[in-house]
Amino acid sequence: MFPWRTVLKHEYNLESPVYLQVSNQIINEIRNGRVKPGFKLPGTRQMAELIKLNRKTITIIYDELEAQGWIKIIPNKGTFVTKSLPEIRPEELEAKTRNNKGLRKAGFKTKAFPFFRDYPSIDKNEFVFDEGFPDVGLAPIKEFASSYRRVLKTKSYKNLLTYSDRKGDHKLRDVLSDYLNQTRGMSCTKANIQITRGSQMGLYLAISIIISPGDNVIVGKTNYSTANKTFQNAGAK
Repeated sequence: MFPWRTVLKHEYNLESPVYLQVSNQIINEIRNGRVKPGFKLPGTRQMAELIKLNRKTITIIYDELEAQGWIKIIPNKGTFVTKSLPEIRPEELEAKTRNNKGLRKAGFKTKAFPFFRDYPSIDKNEFVFDEGFPDVGLAPIKEFASSYRRVLKTKSYKNLLTYSDRKGDHKLRDVLSDYLNQTRGMSCTKANIQITRGSQMGLYLAISIIISPGDNVIVGKTNYSTANKTFQNAGAK
């Protein structure tokens, strides 16, 4: 059996999580050839006993190594070092490329948007009056992580990492249409709903459809500044 007990350090620093420190140690053992491709690693329970860590920590370590492509977890068989290691081998650049110090300017012209240059930054001592931002500490991180791991271990996970319907998830749009019909007195279906990645994207799409260059737009003095700049980007006055 491979001497994991003596190879892996048992003194951990406070600069990074323990699971990352152990993951990096195992990666180093694979890189230096002590642990060969195809090698079967101990199960989570056995590894936990060998290196004196919690079994849940070992599970996270194996998940991290699998996510990086160093190992492959095969149900009912075990955990194995991948035969094709995720090593990046830099290639030597050609001499003419090495000696080129780089262009100071791009070789093409770009369109300037002067009204974006003075975009206001928020000082730490300023008060911001808006709808507020939810406390990220309340997010169920453990549940999210567990769900992601469970889904990504299925055979069809690759289909979930590609583009879906350009209008957004069908089920989400169905739920939203029912909600709007019941609470807002609307009469719509999922075909009337477009999911965007944030309010700013929604504003940009709506403004692009409605506003033409030269149109006059009336806004409040304390209006959403990013919306104002999106109006300007569309050519509005």
